[in-house]
Amino acid sequence: MGTGWVAPVVTGVVGVTGVAGTYLSARSARITAAQQVDKQRDHAVKERSRTERREAYVTFLEAVNSASQTNVRIQRMQRAGESGRAELRSTVLAELALRRGSLRLVASREVRRAALNVHQHLRQALGASVRDGTGKIEVRYEAALVALMKQDLDYELAPEDVTAMEWRPEDSTVVASEPDDAPAQSAEAESDSE
Repeated sequence: MGTGWVAPVVTGVVGVTGVAGTYLSARSARITAAQQVDKQRDHAVKERSRTERREAYVTFLEAVNSASQTNVRIQRMQRAGESGRAELRSTVLAELALRRGSLRLVASREVRRAALNVHQHLRQALGASVRDGTGKIEVRYEAALVALMKQDLDYELAPEDVTAMEWRPEDSTVVASEPDDAPAQSAEAESDSE
């Protein structure tokens, strides 16, 4: 029996195995590279979204701070009998509404709800300040909002953040917006006649 056929068959089998191995290695490398690109793209999209949220949150909080400062200014104007209080209130509330609008595009449902609560509370406080100088701002609205924003951005929460997130407006006592103001009143005692 001749053994002349063994060498070509073995060479052929080794060649086919080599080609198949090269094909499978290349295919595996393509799949791995595609998966890596997908992961990088997903990470970039997630990071871009987080950056957009953070920017919208900071911008809204700046508008909230401006509204709080405007409340103090309106109270001083009211005590001095100065005019222009209603226009000032309208201007700051328009800015606040604009910034809250940008939150609607990027924020979580909880953050949007807390931002609405802050906006409505500031609207009421500014209205009371325009009418009779008694607009008080409950700082826990903003504290709850900031804690929810931190949670949404995956920041570590301090114990006071957790407490702030557990607070509900119905638990409210309003704090004075200026140190020399009258003692704090309950939120239920405030009325909004707008």
